[in-house]
Amino acid sequence: MPRPVAVFDSEVFTNWTLFLFRNVDTRETFAFEHPLDLQALKKVVREHRLVTFNGIGYDIPILMLALKGATSEELKKASNRIITQNLKPWNFEKEFNVKLNPAGLDHVDLMEVAPMTGSLKLYGGRMYSRYIQELPIPHDKIVTDEDKAILRQYCANDLETTTDLYRSLKTQLELRESMSTTYGIDLRSKSDAQIAEAVIKSECEKILGERVFKPGDLQGNKYTYAIPDWMQFRYFDILDDIRQAAFIVNDKGSVLMPKQIESKQLMMGSATFSMGIGGLHSTEERQVVQADDEYVVMDFDVTSYYPSIILNQKLYPPHIGPAFLRTYQKIVQQRLDAKTRATEMKKEIAKIKEAIYNLENETSEKKEQNVSSASTAS
Repeated sequence: MPRPVAVFDSEVFTNWTLFLFRNVDTRETFAFEHPLDLQALKKVVREHRLVTFNGIGYDIPILMLALKGATSEELKKASNRIITQNLKPWNFEKEFNVKLNPAGLDHVDLMEVAPMTGSLKLYGGRMYSRYIQELPIPHDKIVTDEDKAILRQYCANDLETTTDLYRSLKTQLELRESMSTTYGIDLRSKSDAQIAEAVIKSECEKILGERVFKPGDLQGNKYTYAIPDWMQFRYFDILDDIRQAAFIVNDKGSVLMPKQIESKQLMMGSATFSMGIGGLHSTEERQVVQADDEYVVMDFDVTSYYPSIILNQKLYPPHIGPAFLRTYQKIVQQRLDAKTRATEMKKEIAKIKEAIYNLENETSEKKEQNVSSASTAS
């Protein structure tokens, strides 16, 4: 039986802390302020699925430290370490000797699930949430009773926005829950890229029978592109330059654009393109393209374009080996099968809608005929 869902947020000041929970369905609210009733707080945490925005990075570490008996002043110092010194969760665990994912904790963080990036307030604006407010009181202030009333309302507003975001991400969360069951990994708080990394890592470990770790520092590593024998360009004289180019990894783990192709510009018809890491890029700032009696505007989509390149070129991380390709092929095929099923379902739904529409029209016509017959008879 799934636990009831409660959105959760916290406010931390030197002389006061607030933990606020709200049941998404019943809207029952649980508020905890210092001195904390730790038994009641543990009960709320234990009996609900907690939904947060940036809970992994902030609210859960603060909550776990509070459950250990920390004072408001201690929580504020920990909060400052997170906010001003960017203390990561794994380092928080070591520094404060707490477990951030203890047995029994059911937590979903919406931050990575939400599309693009932004603060909770920014997402609230995108969703047309009813009320958006920045922190109304300086974070380092000693709060008064009057301040506390303002902060309670502010925190409640954030819970409303979190609820809006949770409901808007219902489909994404259901998919993550299903995948979590399939792969035996908690994927509910992960972005699409993080899900891919976690699943591939897990499946490769099953094939290899050992743990897969991130490679060491790759800065300075050079890579070249192995051009397939069948690849030829009719209008571009660029393949020799690409074949000789060295793609070097910088200190941030990104691939730098090789000098010999960075400045290359290629002409196709009246358009000019420049070379980029991901392929060709158009160079115009803006343009309008319209179809007419002579030209047709067409949009071509290639199924699994980049995955197919990876599989056909047999590209895999050296520290994992070909086991990566076996795992990746399986995932790509599952994705293609799912897209095919989705297309078939859309067709079936369209047929059902058409049948319902025809039935309703037929029923309406019969009613009109009956009314007309009755009027004639009278």
